[in-house]
Amino acid sequence: MMTTVAEIVKAGRFVVPKQMRDALHLVSGTRIPLEQAGESIVIRPEEGLTGGIAYDALLLACARKVDATEFYTFDTNRFRLVAPDLADGIDVQ
Repeated sequence: MMTTVAEIVKAGRFVVPKQMRDALHLVSGTRIPLEQAGESIVIRPEEGLTGGIAYDALLLACARKVDATEFYTFDTNRFRLVAPDLADGIDVQ
């Protein structure tokens, strides 16, 4: 578990520190709903794919479109998570 303090600037913005963004796979454009819970603000990324796995999903969607049968990656687990139906064609290269 990582904790930090973020300062809210004049425009109402705050920055999530890079180490925390990396750990949570948050990239520019990630939507983060805010929820008030009593005296607290609860911050969670929206459901769905964020970070590197979103790019993997995009690559596999393109591969499906052209009926590709072989997929090479250094992270076979993420590819299989995104496209279990293509698992037989996923390999490390």
